[in-house]
Amino acid sequence: MVKITDSLIKVLNFIWKKEKTYLMEISKETGLEKSTVSRSLNKLKNLNLIKKVDELSASPLGGRKTSIYSFNFSIGYILGISIEQDGLEFVLTDLQGIIIFSKRKNIKIDKNNIVNEIISIYSQFYDYKILSVGISLPGIINSSNGIIVYSKALNIENLDLSTALEKEIDVPVFIENDSNCGAIFFNLKYKDKSHNILYFHISIPYFATDHVGLGIGIVIKNKLYHGSNNCAGEVEFKIPLINTNENISFTSILNEDIDTLINNSRDFINIYSKKIGDYISIFDPDNIIIGGNITLLNEKFLNFFIEEIKKNIFIPNIRKLQINHISPEDYLTSRGAVSIVLHKMFSNKRGTENFLKIYLMKRGDIK
Repeated sequence: MVKITDSLIKVLNFIWKKEKTYLMEISKETGLEKSTVSRSLNKLKNLNLIKKVDELSASPLGGRKTSIYSFNFSIGYILGISIEQDGLEFVLTDLQGIIIFSKRKNIKIDKNNIVNEIISIYSQFYDYKILSVGISLPGIINSSNGIIVYSKALNIENLDLSTALEKEIDVPVFIENDSNCGAIFFNLKYKDKSHNILYFHISIPYFATDHVGLGIGIVIKNKLYHGSNNCAGEVEFKIPLINTNENISFTSILNEDIDTLINNSRDFINIYSKKIGDYISIFDPDNIIIGGNITLLNEKFLNFFIEEIKKNIFIPNIRKLQINHISPEDYLTSRGAVSIVLHKMFSNKRGTENFLKIYLMKRGDIK
């Protein structure tokens, strides 16, 4: 049986964060003795958690070559699931967040089928060594306890989702608000360039004539802001994408003439561009991203919408900011759910220790 020590955790955590590293660098940065690092490296190699990827030549004065190590990102997988009113999308990634498989499913999700739909997705990957599951959801989420506090979009209130899933899913499940998932994904991706981010997650319901959902993921100085009550970024405007008395599905308008769609969406565009412009003016971020299933709409519609937002930003000429929309092929919030999992696994000692326990149990090295 493998003993999980503090030094083993510290070395593994450091290697995951570095693309490539070596013994002397690990010792210097972690404060561990070289002999301790050497023993930890041997254990991690034997467990297939790290691999030798290169070596540096010995100095002209002699001595050994320096081995270069990297984390073995292919030893397991993370399942990221994004749930919206009009359906869900999911990705299977390695431990670096690289997508192995992705898929979308159009189905109306609510309290009656959410648990079964998640279990159904997980069951598709029984043959893979999944180490954790991340789930992105609309609404007010208590991510610490795995509870959907309130989701109007899904008609769910006070659902302990993590407990409901643990009987069928034998790995840790983490849940987070969808806009926060998007924000943390971009924060990790652009943290060296952007420190203050607003991610606007705009969710068109199954019927485009129902009220559009809006959530805002807020990153301030590279830290995700939840607010005092986990309600930061939760707002409601009772405006549909299209004003009509008929029930028109969102998928049915995706190929509609773009000028007709813009004309039919005037109320939505006017109100949402004004509100989003106000939020940008207040928070003064350096990067703004528009996401959610609204990005399934035509590029011309999205560009028109962004131009309307820009018109509503106070003194835009003196602000250094970027406004972009994601591609619908990005699978952003499901990848964001994966980012949440990886952040929890490798951002601190406790997370890395839990990762090691799950990995070793899957191998049969500990019980």
